[in-house]
Amino acid sequence: MSLVNNFFDKILRKKEERKRRDARADFDASEPDRSIPADRESTVTASHAEGPTGDILLSGHQTEKTADGASFNQYAFVVRTGANKFEVGRAVENRYGVSVQSVAVLNMPGKERRRGRQIGRRPGFKKAIVKLKEGQKIEII
Repeated sequence: MSLVNNFFDKILRKKEERKRRDARADFDASEPDRSIPADRESTVTASHAEGPTGDILLSGHQTEKTADGASFNQYAFVVRTGANKFEVGRAVENRYGVSVQSVAVLNMPGKERRRGRQIGRRPGFKKAIVKLKEGQKIEII
C-alpha cells in the first residue's frame, strides 16, 4: 500500500508544481518590458551595455609609477578580484572606446597595520596594467 500512496503523492506534487509554475509564468507575462528602447540605446553608458562585465573596472589606480607608465601607453586599474585578462581588456575597450594591446594582472597583497599592540591587515586588491595600441589615450580621473 505504501508504494501506491507514494506514487499518488508524487503525482499530486507534480500537479501542484505545474500550477505554481503556470501562475509564475502568467505573473511574469504581466510585468512591463524593461528593455532599453531603440531610440535610447545609444545614450546608455558603456558600463550598462556591457552587462555582467560592467563592474570589472572598479577605479583607476594612480601612483607615481603608474603616472610614468602613461607615457608608454600603459594605464593601471583596480579590478574585481575574480576578473581575468580577457575580461579586463574587453571592459576597457567597451568603457573607453580604445584598442587594447596587452593586459597584465597582479594580485596586490594587503598590508599589515598596527594600532598599539593590535595587529590587523588591510584587504588586498587586484590590479591590471593595460597597454593601449600606439596613438591612443584615455583620461583616468
